[in-house]
Parts: sequence; structure tokens; C-alpha cells
Amino acid sequence: MRIHVIDQDPSTKFIGEGEEEVEKYVISEEDYDKREDTFRKWKKKNIDPFVSKTAKPLSAEEEKYNDAKIIEGITKESRCELNESKMRGQVKFVGKVQFAKGYWVGIQLDEPMGTNDGSTNNKRYFTCPPKHGIFIRPDMITIGDFPEENYDLEEF
Repeated sequence: MRIHVIDQDPSTKFIGEGEEEVEKYVISEEDYDKREDTFRKWKKKNIDPFVSKTAKPLSAEEEKYNDAKIIEGITKESRCELNESKMRGQVKFVGKVQFAKGYWVGIQLDEPMGTNDGSTNNKRYFTCPPKHGIFIRPDMITIGDFPEENYDLEEF
């Protein structure tokens, strides 16, 4: 693409015009490489695909949730209870997800107190009625014999 501009004002001077009149500063490659605050060094650290990058070490929390031991004993169709809210449900998904690092558990709650229908970010992990699905970290639930409670919300 090319942009052609015609300036009718004789008093304006184009950028680049008269550059031959200005003495330019030139730095040698050796001197440039010695500097720490250069674009070249920033590029090598951040975006150059040909420079090998070392993976950032996982934080303690990421390491904990990345270990498969955290999901031992959690199987699909198991009944569970959320530790803090005491809501109950059934495990529908156990594994890694695209929206965060580490292992997650997808639960179909007994009551419509969830945030999804088993899908998030346009990716389906399991199927359940709307507002019954929730994803939670494995250490935030207890697996056990938690029968579905009958809330009997209808008045007679």
C-alpha cells in the first residue's frame, strides 16, 4: 500500500526532508550489545521465537493442582458435598480444562445454584440443566454417601 499526500502549504517541511543536513549518531554493534536496555535484548527475552525460553516454574498452588494425586478417589457419578457451602451434587467431570491450569471437578448440583450447564468458554465438559453446573477444585469437595436432598419447596 502507498499513501500519497500533497501538501499545498509551502511553509511546512516534511519529516525526512533535509535529513542529509543533520549529523546522525551511529553506535557500533559491540557497544550496542553491551547495553542492557536495548530493544534487541527485550525482544530476545519476550517475543523472539528463535530464542529458547525456559518455562516458568509453577507456583505452589499450581503444582498442587497439577499433581494427579489430588483427584484420587474422585470418580464420575460419585456423590459429593461442597466443603464450604454444603451444597450437594454428582461428579460429572474430572480432569484438566482449557480455562485454567491443573485438575478440576465438574459437578451437577442438586439445586439450581451453579454457574453453567456443564460448559464454559464454548467448551462442553459435561451436560446438565442450566444453573446446575459448577467447576471446583478437587480439594474443595468431599466424596461420600450424600443422598440427594428433597427440598420440597412447593407449599401445600
